Amino acid sequence: MIACLACLLSFSSCAKHKINNSTISGPWLMTFSTSGTGDLQVLMHFDVSTQNADTIIEAYTKKNTDRLILGFWKSELARCFGHFKHGSLLRITKGRITNADSLKGVLVTPFGNFYIETKVTNGSMTGVLKDGKRNIQGYVSAKQGLPNLPIRDYNMILNKAIAVTGNKLYDPSLLKSEEWNSFIQKMRKVCNVTQDDAAFIIAFFYYEKKLPFTHFALYRKADEKSADAEGNEKYVQLEEKTPQTIYMKISSFSGSASEMDSAFIYVCKKGYTHLIVDLRDNPGGSVEAGMAFARHLVQDTIYGGVFLTQKYFAAHTDLPPVSAYNSFLHFTEANYDLLEKGISEYPAICLQAIPQTPVFKGKIDILINKNTASTCEPIIYTLKQHHLARLVGERSAGAMLNGEFFDVADGYRLFLPTATYYTSDGFKIDKHGVTPNVEVKKGDALKYVLDEGVVK
Repeated sequence: MIACLACLLSFSSCAKHKINNSTISGPWLMTFSTSGTGDLQVLMHFDVSTQNADTIIEAYTKKNTDRLILGFWKSELARCFGHFKHGSLLRITKGRITNADSLKGVLVTPFGNFYIETKVTNGSMTGVLKDGKRNIQGYVSAKQGLPNLPIRDYNMILNKAIAVTGNKLYDPSLLKSEEWNSFIQKMRKVCNVTQDDAAFIIAFFYYEKKLPFTHFALYRKADEKSADAEGNEKYVQLEEKTPQTIYMKISSFSGSASEMDSAFIYVCKKGYTHLIVDLRDNPGGSVEAGMAFARHLVQDTIYGGVFLTQKYFAAHTDLPPVSAYNSFLHFTEANYDLLEKGISEYPAICLQAIPQTPVFKGKIDILINKNTASTCEPIIYTLKQHHLARLVGERSAGAMLNGEFFDVADGYRLFLPTATYYTSDGFKIDKHGVTPNVEVKKGDALKYVLDEGVVK
């Protein structure tokens, strides 16, 4: 079930002038631009009230929309736990005015919360979205007034997404499943009544969880400023725990191979004998950083599994025997573009990790949880399989396929799987996940390793 976080807006009042009811009350067409969802346009209604001489502002999307997506009983349960107040999918709560034209607060969404800081002038609103550390994560713009509804032809967008899926999905036979038919029926119901992007995007996100494959999502193209908001982010952080032990936090494999290489050069130069790699909540990323990471941990060439593409399933109804993997095209490069090219041209690609200097030869503990996904999973499976590392924590996400973006319509892009993945011993990670050697709760994994963990 989609989880919402509940947050309050906290503002100081302004002695000079406060935005009055006519300035802010009523409908606004809001555009929230983040790298995660792209340009999401939603209709929000603003209410202004007074409490103890303070002006309080609340805003919300269409009420009872949660029931359209979740159904009556699930939506009632969600509301009991404080989610989707009044059934609105997005909302701004208990806001106050900071200056004559400034509105600050926290936008509450199913995908997380953002602090929102805007200027309101002449029926328009512009500003930024920030995370808990007050780093800019996106942008806000809005126009006051009721637009023509719905703001897009959502049935047309869905139809084009279905057509792209039929052409690009790694195994089109999956589109004959009951799960796919149910997904389409539910999405059509939403398309017939939704008025903005909120219900359309959130319904897609919720319903696709029941499909027999992962890596399937709809986004709207992000504003260039939003795409740059996280452009300088570092994905690898190092921290010495003891003179022998180094802790490596990898938040995502969206970084570069050079960043990963630099981290291992430092670790090996310092002579640490125990490496703790934290992949908890790492959603995956590119083969570039992932392959570079693996190559610094293997001492001999290792086969990491096989990608099967649409070309394979067009000619076969059965999976290949494990004995056939070595006959497929071998892929060894830390290069995303080359992998995508291979997936488009060949029926199967066998991953191969070749050691790269410096190779870490000490003890390795890898922390994982239910959000350790995608690129992480073939790596941790292979390291566990060859007894090169101990996995500590929770079963991983089970979301391992090769996904690509395709343009659909009206600014929407579809992310879908163009190749499935099987390990070198024939295990399908997608929808199953990787089990740890030592199962402990997410928050206890690092403490366990530091207090008791010795790789055996």
